Amino acid sequence: MSICAILNLYKRPHVLKQQYEALMNQTVKPDEILIWRNKGSDLSEFDESILKNCKFADSNENWGVWARYAYALNSKSRFIAVFDDDTIPAEGWLENCLKLQKEELSVIGSIGVRFWDLAYQGYERYGWAQPNDEKMQVDIVGHSSFFPREVLGAFWAESLIPPHFLSGEDINVSYAAQKYLGLKTYAAPHPIDNPKIWGSRPKEAMVFGTEHHAISINYHASHFGANLQFYKEKGFKFFYDL
Repeated sequence: MSICAILNLYKRPHVLKQQYEALMNQTVKPDEILIWRNKGSDLSEFDESILKNCKFADSNENWGVWARYAYALNSKSRFIAVFDDDTIPAEGWLENCLKLQKEELSVIGSIGVRFWDLAYQGYERYGWAQPNDEKMQVDIVGHSSFFPREVLGAFWAESLIPPHFLSGEDINVSYAAQKYLGLKTYAAPHPIDNPKIWGSRPKEAMVFGTEHHAISINYHASHFGANLQFYKEKGFKFFYDL
């Protein structure tokens, strides 16, 4: 089953090469790699040599975190694997996801969140940051996600514009998959004794995810909470039925 990996080049050019190398070292390798670059990217640490084996789109506009999902529509692969630029997958990650998809088509992620409130302040997490032996049904996933290609069509079905366009794409993935395809969202198994199948290598994730330009650091409650409320009003059903 073919897999397309989507990478993002913006404020962390130093991470892209590590992501590419991690994908090339997967036990199940992606069939194609697409890289989206938003305007404003720092190219001082960008290794252009990786482009020879990838498909590259360079935008003269910063379209935030959403544009890569439009770019992914050009892929012909059966499954789409989207990686945030603070995530380096362990070598068995794509194989882990593919195994889960064979059991049940769904949205799979390396971090899964169940919300307690709509302010995006009360929640529980599963995945690499809080290891779980079995897959866990969650509301949304982040850091990296893996889903069947038809989710992309559902993603753009309403052409939604949430209150804050810097975030919300992760909510929209699960909302669209739930509403139009009846698919659930899960945090993939991250057994503490088998980090080789994890969606993110914790050491690097902790460093990259706390850099000064991280969206989650700068806009966590205000932007994310407004978007969460937006999708609740659109009919998104949460695990705890908020």
